[in-house]
Amino acid sequence: MTHQSLQNPWLEIGKRWKLYGPPGRPSESEIKIISSYIESFCKQKKEKKDTTPINILILGSTPEYRDMLARLKQHYPLTVTLIDIFKEMYEQMSALTEFPNKEENFIHGSWLDKNNFKQEYYDFILGDLIFG
Repeated sequence: MTHQSLQNPWLEIGKRWKLYGPPGRPSESEIKIISSYIESFCKQKKEKKDTTPINILILGSTPEYRDMLARLKQHYPLTVTLIDIFKEMYEQMSALTEFPNKEENFIHGSWLDKNNFKQEYYDFILGDLIFG
């Protein structure tokens, strides 16, 4: 472990990500449940002939959420935005995604600062280990 990673433990978390289990990262069952809610919402919009994109915000860079949304994006009009205070974390987690979404919007900043958000409304906000 480097001096820099001791000051910021998030810098090397990507190397250990696969070692973590729930609640440190989303479980497969959580991903299935969340995916079913989002897909149900998408189907309802489609039935109403509403073609506006479904806006989803991810607090952090969790690869499991990103992969889930990339799979759903193949069938539904999703706009995915991520916000992470550490660009290094975003880069590390991007390397762990199995289904990279080249259309993701990344915001480098704190999710506690409302000025970081380009829009005021999201249909879904996802985050793991989020305490409020």
